[in-house]
Amino acid sequence: MLNTNKDNIQDTTKALAEEAKSGVNKASRELKSSASKANNAVDKTANQAEDKTEALINGLRDLINNHADTTKGNTMKEQIIERASELKQVVGEEISHAYDVSKERAIESVKNHPAATLALVAGTGLLLGYVLGSKQSSN
Repeated sequence: MLNTNKDNIQDTTKALAEEAKSGVNKASRELKSSASKANNAVDKTANQAEDKTEALINGLRDLINNHADTTKGNTMKEQIIERASELKQVVGEEISHAYDVSKERAIESVKNHPAATLALVAGTGLLLGYVLGSKQSSN
């Protein structure tokens, strides 16, 4: 009877370990996918910001060419400041949006798989503790 309980506990433990491993693998894949999507969104935002920057530079060049007269320097300065302010606002909004999207995806992934996330974090903590512990013992 004692061996039967021991075997049952071992089987249950193995099943739980496999389930946790499966959950961690699934959560890891989803986190990688979310990170990849967020990276793509950030890349797209960076490309858009680069395009807008080029357009701003070209616009500034046009302004400089059109306002070669020194008497119009103040007007040109105000237009440059205005365009730079617009670009700053657009880039800030795009970066904020990309951050919000990546944060929402990470939160959603954690909410959908809390046990797998906990197992992943615990495993990472154990691994980090092991690595740091081995460094200290080798010194």
